[in-house]
Amino acid sequence: MARTDAASRVIAAPIDRVYAALVDPEALTGWLPPDGMSGRFERFDAYPGGSYRLVLTYADASAAHGKTTADTDIVEAEFVDIVAGARVVQAVTFVSDDPARRAP
Repeated sequence: MARTDAASRVIAAPIDRVYAALVDPEALTGWLPPDGMSGRFERFDAYPGGSYRLVLTYADASAAHGKTTADTDIVEAEFVDIVAGARVVQAVTFVSDDPARRAP
């Protein structure tokens, strides 16, 4: 079964700073991983049609179960649309053998 989630948030910051935080891999690894996880990019190409592969690793794998391995979640994302300084649209999929955790 296909699953689609959507999220949005209003950020009280200048748009150029928000945009920069969405297209800079160093900035993303600083704020994107959830609490208790760290992240590293295996690739990162920020342009419309570009993509990234992000490995999220649990600090304590005994406290949570990863979607990809026992201690990791791997995220494959595509930049669907980027308007410089204004807009970033991504399509994100978790890599998993569990059909409930991945897109078809």
